Amino acid sequence: MENSNILNISGSILDRVLSSQASKDREGFDPITIVKEIIDKNLLDKEADVVYLRHGLRGGESKTLKDVGLVYNITRERVRQIEKAALNKLRAVASNNAGINQAKILIHQALEDNGGAMTENSLLREVLAFTKKDDGEFTALKFILKSILNDKFPYVAESVSYCAYWKTPLFSPALITKAADLAKEILSPIGKPLSRTELWSEILKHENYQIEWSQYNSKSFFSVLAISKKVRANIFDEWGLSIWKTIMPKRMNDKIYLILKRCGKPLHFMTIADEINKAGFDKKKAYHATIHNELILNKGRYILVGRGVYALSEWGYRPGVVADVVKEVLSGNPQGLTKDQVIAEVLKKRQVRTGTIYLALMNKNIFEKKGGKYYLKQQETVVN
Repeated sequence: MENSNILNISGSILDRVLSSQASKDREGFDPITIVKEIIDKNLLDKEADVVYLRHGLRGGESKTLKDVGLVYNITRERVRQIEKAALNKLRAVASNNAGINQAKILIHQALEDNGGAMTENSLLREVLAFTKKDDGEFTALKFILKSILNDKFPYVAESVSYCAYWKTPLFSPALITKAADLAKEILSPIGKPLSRTELWSEILKHENYQIEWSQYNSKSFFSVLAISKKVRANIFDEWGLSIWKTIMPKRMNDKIYLILKRCGKPLHFMTIADEINKAGFDKKKAYHATIHNELILNKGRYILVGRGVYALSEWGYRPGVVADVVKEVLSGNPQGLTKDQVIAEVLKKRQVRTGTIYLALMNKNIFEKKGGKYYLKQQETVVN
């Protein structure tokens, strides 16, 4: 037992040392400088210029073969030949370049830590975790991956079933399908999204975990699962079937619901539109007027609680003028409420000025005050 403890302690120390070294390596990683150095040192001026332009390495959009051809007054085919020869030169010297070797190590480590496969965005973000993560760094790292190290890390293009992803040579794409099938089997009978923690807890209890996934932790499993298009995460990082509206909303109405649900508080319709655009559900832009119309048309789901401010009806907010809300509050409290208590209860349901609530209470046809408390006035029964 004592020797086992010593081994565990030693392993723990080694893990921390390796983790610390990996962090330092990533902190000093500069893909822009690495790309510039390997290009400038190994290519002729014209070759370098073509590569810079074709891959957008000087900022801006990458140029087409035609665009580059117009710059040099040469054919598109000649541009393609120059680019191909230039990239072959870079690949030939890559193994002797310290910066490229650093990139290879960091990319391999990221993939290994994430189950052997990652979506492109996830991989780029993880490798660039300690950098500025600006567009130039993303472009430079993508160039290293796709044009220099493409024989080291296979790239799988997007398909109907999968997002585009990078993988280690030994990773089997069949694992993506198995991960999605397992998640789907768990989620389908539940019928609602689960948080990452909740879904992982269910996976640990599943019989297939010990058979196929015991070597995977939560991070690596979800990295593989994220490649599938059958099971996706929504903006709350809740996982569910991609056909569910709560995961991949198509209608603007469902997007509004998810934004309000995520924020957990009433929002102005203009803010809702802006948040939808930030969330990036799809390429459809949300316009202020469109969102306002949706909110107005779906009165059962959304409640106007202030000037242009809407809440979910499921939060307990109620439609109607302030007097209607006060009536509902007092009808549920026949023992009466003080002015402050009425105001507090109404504000849970509507965003209005306290003065507006007090003015509503002064309506003696609906409310009456006795002993410092307000009551819903009893209507006289008319006897024929």
